[in-house]
Amino acid sequence: AIYFNQDFRGARNIWRMTIDPATLRGTAIERLTAGSGPDSGVALSPDGKRIAFAAQSEPIGSMLFPFDPNTGQISGSGEAVTSPGMLAFQESLSRDGTKLAFCAVRAGKWELWQKSLTDGREEPVIADDDQRIYPQWSSDGRRLVYTRSKASGSELTATSQILMWSAETRTEEPVTGIIDLLAIV
Repeated sequence: AIYFNQDFRGARNIWRMTIDPATLRGTAIERLTAGSGPDSGVALSPDGKRIAFAAQSEPIGSMLFPFDPNTGQISGSGEAVTSPGMLAFQESLSRDGTKLAFCAVRAGKWELWQKSLTDGREEPVIADDDQRIYPQWSSDGRRLVYTRSKASGSELTATSQILMWSAETRTEEPVTGIIDLLAIV
């Protein structure tokens, strides 16, 4: 067998590929670790009964800091505002400072979330297999605009569209038509 680290769906894990000794071709592949990674540097013991590797934890979350607009300086210590266990980024804070929209990756899947900064409630905006990125709250905080990307039948193509989501009705509407994208290989 061959042991190696490989990125798959946003996580780097340790894998084992079984090799046929007669043909030297791979016959099976198995993921040995399933954490968010990155796991790397795999080494097999001489008797083949143990492996050693480096496992690293990289928590990436959103922080909220008090800010003095008159001086342009952070005016205190920050607090984590997104849950552990998700990589959170591309934040958008509503103008009144009560809501945060952010992109998150959990178990290799991209999601768009919102969090109430008044009561702490955190929930996905829309839960499906599409990727929603670049969120921006409207000036009144009642609508969220973002880009939705969707994989097409082929791994080499995708579509993209700008959508608007209503915080009141919890529905989304298209703002633009669908654009076909071709992935660069």
